[in-house]
Amino acid sequence: MPHFYSQVECSQTKQADIPKQLWTDNGIGFISSIIGEPICTDDATANRVRLNYARFCVVVNTDFKFPASITVNMGNGDNADISLDYDWIPSVCEHCNTFGHTDAKCSRNKDVQPSKQGPLIKTKKKPQQRWTPKKNMQQRSI
Repeated sequence: MPHFYSQVECSQTKQADIPKQLWTDNGIGFISSIIGEPICTDDATANRVRLNYARFCVVVNTDFKFPASITVNMGNGDNADISLDYDWIPSVCEHCNTFGHTDAKCSRNKDVQPSKQGPLIKTKKKPQQRWTPKKNMQQRSI
């Protein structure tokens, strides 16, 4: 079964507890590639201004489970547990395998009963403008 990616919405992720050895472009790229397809890092991460966590954007499969941490093999039998925090976790439709809506709101899902009301669209009435002459105005002669 093919994997679908959300190219519009990617997951903003924070990595905490990163070992010093991985605070390099390659190290942060390696960690973010475990999660998904790396897109970019924020300026503070790229410039090493904030060292308590790294922030980056990755594209993930729709079956991604958004774990709270990952374990990275550091070599020599050492492992590092890296905490993950997500700014936002998108809703996923398992019916059409895309991000952005749930099964209950999927237009392709035939089991979903359409709403009887239809979409609720609130529109503001545009105020009517009309010209009304002022009372008690005297004509001026020029």
